[in-house]
Amino acid sequence: MSDEFPVKVRRACPLESCDWHHDEPDHRRDSNLLSGLPELDRAAIAAAGGDVVFAALLTDYARVEKILREHFSTHLLEDWVLEVVRLREHIRRLTPGGW
Repeated sequence: MSDEFPVKVRRACPLESCDWHHDEPDHRRDSNLLSGLPELDRAAIAAAGGDVVFAALLTDYARVEKILREHFSTHLLEDWVLEVVRLREHIRRLTPGGW
């Protein structure tokens, strides 16, 4: 894989009214899967059944989940409800015979 055009993962807020996103390199596409992932402790490896790569991915996913949760908590419950209503209306318009 060329370092000139590194693959990035973009995780965007699902609310249409929010432009927030989080970009970072996609470690899963690196030739060395463990490059750039956080260092692991013995407990993380043990929790993954001794599989270091699996433990690294679990640790990384937990880190990303924390970032997403922190952002999502900046929105009010009303924001989420309005998004659900908007999506239901969109689906209703696209579905023959209603939804």
